[in-house]
Amino acid sequence: MLEQARESAKQRSALRLGDLSEEERRLIEVDADVLAPFRNIVLVVGASCLFGAFYDGLLLVARGPRLFPRAEGNMDEMNSSTLVLNLFLTLVGAVCLYAGSVWMAPPPLPTVQELLDKIEQGEDEEEAASKDEPATAKAKAEADEAPMSTRSPKLLKMMAGTWCYGIARLQTFSLGKEGPERPWRYEEELNGTAYAADLYPKKGWLQGELADKEGNISGEIRFQPGRGDFVISNFRLPGEDAWSVKNKAYRAESEEE
Repeated sequence: MLEQARESAKQRSALRLGDLSEEERRLIEVDADVLAPFRNIVLVVGASCLFGAFYDGLLLVARGPRLFPRAEGNMDEMNSSTLVLNLFLTLVGAVCLYAGSVWMAPPPLPTVQELLDKIEQGEDEEEAASKDEPATAKAKAEADEAPMSTRSPKLLKMMAGTWCYGIARLQTFSLGKEGPERPWRYEEELNGTAYAADLYPKKGWLQGELADKEGNISGEIRFQPGRGDFVISNFRLPGEDAWSVKNKAYRAESEEE
């Protein structure tokens, strides 16, 4: 469950959309709750035990005069056995209900902000660890920041198309270039609002200002081809220097065929 929520947080951090919707949280919880079938069995067993104990308890009460004899005689053997069985069923039922509702309960789903804090903290730790290998880190940075003009035309052409990300890869955006003199174009609809950006080469990225259909600038967004059939993007708010965590998007299945 945490892995799926963490992946969704990475995707949404590209545009800083805030927390997950209730429907998205429900989908993650349902899909990741692997103990649900076993928990339901335990709860049914517990409820059945308590119901059986309650029903037999009513019968014992109805036979009350036989359960507590007036004289010094012994308690009726059958009633005594039933009483012990009822106590056992009550104990088992209570334990099963507690186990099913507490011990086997799914862990709470963290908010996107909590996951982003952990992700960014992890990136800071990775950055500190990379200082132990300055040559490798420098080589990787130079490769990522290589001018877009030095990248393979085939690699750049591969970026055109529809790309998917997010929970079950249901969120999509498009990248395209209509002509050699035209900039690259990014388009996406998020929460009912259409966003777009004209992208221009900048170091190792295609980068541009992100705006809605009214022209309101939301920040900057950039893309580059990944080492595989995916593209990498991240987002920067207006006036900020730091970019968000990197977001991976994969080609739509309809275009893979």
